[in-house]
Amino acid sequence: MRNEIYLKKIIYFVTIKQDIMILGGSSDVFFALDDLFQWCFLFYDWVQNKLNYLFLALGFFGFAYWMNVQRKENAKAANDPNQIK
Repeated sequence: MRNEIYLKKIIYFVTIKQDIMILGGSSDVFFALDDLFQWCFLFYDWVQNKLNYLFLALGFFGFAYWMNVQRKENAKAANDPNQIK
């Protein structure tokens, strides 16, 4: 009875040690994942600040357009005596 318990503990220990060895031997999988992620994020090396510059230019263009529309509306409102103030 006692020998069976020790045998089960030894078998359990060996099984755990084999599982750890399998995980340690799977570094190729982790290196492959590393290469995949590096390839996926190469896009950001190309983009860098180009997207920020695009948003900044669109913001300035939108502001200039809105100020022009507002100037026209203010001129129209100044010439209309029947407006509600």
